[in-house]
Amino acid sequence: MVAKWNRRKLNERNRWYKILKIHKMSVFDFFAKKDNAKREEGKLDVLKPQICAELIDDAIIEELSKVNWSQFHTAYGNAENSVPYYLKNIFCANEDVALEATHQLWCSICHQGVNMADAALPSYEILKTSLVKLSDKIRAEVLDIFAAFALCTSKEYFTVPNELVEWEKEIQQKLLRDKSLFRSFEQVNNEYIANTAKLICSYLENQKD
Repeated sequence: MVAKWNRRKLNERNRWYKILKIHKMSVFDFFAKKDNAKREEGKLDVLKPQICAELIDDAIIEELSKVNWSQFHTAYGNAENSVPYYLKNIFCANEDVALEATHQLWCSICHQGVNMADAALPSYEILKTSLVKLSDKIRAEVLDIFAAFALCTSKEYFTVPNELVEWEKEIQQKLLRDKSLFRSFEQVNNEYIANTAKLICSYLENQKD
């Protein structure tokens, strides 16, 4: 399953690389241009966070409140009214709400695994906490997000320009720091989690300078 995921992402990445070379712009700028056009036409989907009826750990709420989310962006625009709510919802006891939140994060901060937005940086530590505290279902989805982070900072990822900007370098440093955490998931009984962890570590062996 992971091999198919990897091939699909590689094909998608190569397709975007060709498009971006033609347009001479970054992945983020390309999506922003497309979304602005859709917004003007009134066709852009607004990913509204669901409401979690259960109480969320105060420590998580406190961490989220420390960030000025209006200063960060997703593939769809400003992060203020989406990302902190998605991050809170992944800790929701209602698994449907939590799974929906992981999907929206995957779409927003690492757009379908091929476009990392700067809201990924303040999201990193909360996502890391979820890896340790939450169920395998949620852990598998969150590891997919980390796989996208690792891919987007690796030499295998084609970007225009090809250098990492400062916030990307910070994420890269965090990923390399946490390599032992990802390694710890390689030996678990859940095959999908184990294979995704191996994929993350393979990308971490081939990071951009």
